[in-house]
Amino acid sequence: VGTASNGKLKASEWHSLFAKHLPLVSLEAFGSVCLIECTHFIKSKSITEDSCSKFDIYYKSYCRTSEALFKGISIRPNHHYAIHIGQLSQIWGPLINLSEFRGERLNGMLQSLSTNNLLGQMEGSMMKCFCQIQRLAHKKEFSKLSMNSANKNVNTHLTLEIYEVLYEHLKKTHPNLRDYREIPHPIGAKVLTRNVTKINQAEIQNRLQVSTKKPQNGVWWDCNGQRSFGFVIDIFRVPDLEDGSTQVVIKRTDLVDLRQVADVDFEWLPILSQMKVAVGVVAPDCYNLIHASSIGGQCLYQELSLGVIGNKFDLIGNKFDLVLWMAVELLTLLDPDPMELRSMVVD
Repeated sequence: VGTASNGKLKASEWHSLFAKHLPLVSLEAFGSVCLIECTHFIKSKSITEDSCSKFDIYYKSYCRTSEALFKGISIRPNHHYAIHIGQLSQIWGPLINLSEFRGERLNGMLQSLSTNNLLGQMEGSMMKCFCQIQRLAHKKEFSKLSMNSANKNVNTHLTLEIYEVLYEHLKKTHPNLRDYREIPHPIGAKVLTRNVTKINQAEIQNRLQVSTKKPQNGVWWDCNGQRSFGFVIDIFRVPDLEDGSTQVVIKRTDLVDLRQVADVDFEWLPILSQMKVAVGVVAPDCYNLIHASSIGGQCLYQELSLGVIGNKFDLIGNKFDLVLWMAVELLTLLDPDPMELRSMVVD
């Protein structure tokens, strides 16, 4: 990763790597917990003097261990600059307010423009291109452009078991809804049939998409004041309701103390907590039916197979599959890349 043969990562990609992906493989590739904790500090929206002091401790620990782990590592100016982040954060406040991810993206757009390297004309070419983008964005059709594949809708019938669960669920918000078996029905009555339309994905908060396919099937939602995690199994619309209610079937994972299901060293518990990783057990036949709008967001996850985990410890009794959940929210998706959408229109 980040080598010349594999290409360089952008700043936002480095952030995602250390904030979300490395923590999930930490049991197999331990050694980055200090840097992960530093990354969480960098993106924090609120900080304290105590968190600033902890950043100094974690970063210095990272530097010391890196020197021992990676022989001949070169020390760069940025390594020294980062030592002062904790001190400067007490003056400036949360560094996320000073981040330049959007500016970096703008630089990437500018570099992607075709200018033929004609000095004196590049400025005009860039301005012309941005004006074209603005004129396209002003049109209503522009907002309908998407980089995602079309949603495939399939009409189907619910099983009686799922229908009964759906009916009881919808009765909470639609008290006048009637079971199709309760005949005869009054004129104008709202009747729930077993006809639904299955879809591949649904839009939730902050324009994020959830899907029945990996990796967009990992989600979290609020269940009686507690954050729950699970996998999207089915998504369907109910045509019998005026709002075309979109319902999501989720296979729930129960959060547990790692010591209850695996033989682990005590030191792993605070390490997972520092990296904002939650441990879940995939319980059999535990499903939740919720409205798509009730889903709080997507969650990255790492599934652990039965047996040995990272050659460190075994699952007790080998009865459950474990899932490591990244218990921090994904960032809101960026707007569709205007350059890519523009190329779609031109093509």
